[in-house]
Amino acid sequence: MGLVSWLVTASRDTMAQILIILLVAGSIYFLGLHHSIAGNVEVLMGVFVAGVPFTDYLRFLGLAIVGNAVGGFVFVALVKYGHISMSESSV
Repeated sequence: MGLVSWLVTASRDTMAQILIILLVAGSIYFLGLHHSIAGNVEVLMGVFVAGVPFTDYLRFLGLAIVGNAVGGFVFVALVKYGHISMSESSV
C-alpha cells in the first residue's frame, strides 16, 4: 500500500491513478492477502467482541507484518528493476 502513493504520484493521468489504486488494492483483496493495517481492525474486533485469544491476535499481526515486509520488498524491487531496465534499453 505504501507503493500506491509512489505510483500514483508518478502517473500523469487521472485514469492511470485510479487503475493503479484498483490494481494494488484489488490484488490484496482478490488474492486473499492479509494486510497488517486492514486486517488488524478485523482481528482486533474479534479479540474484543468474539473472544479471540490475544495470542492469536499477536500471531496474526506478526505474520502480517513479516509478509508485508517481504512482499513489499520483492514487489518494489521488481518494479524498480523493470523501470531501470526499460530506461537503459531506451538509451
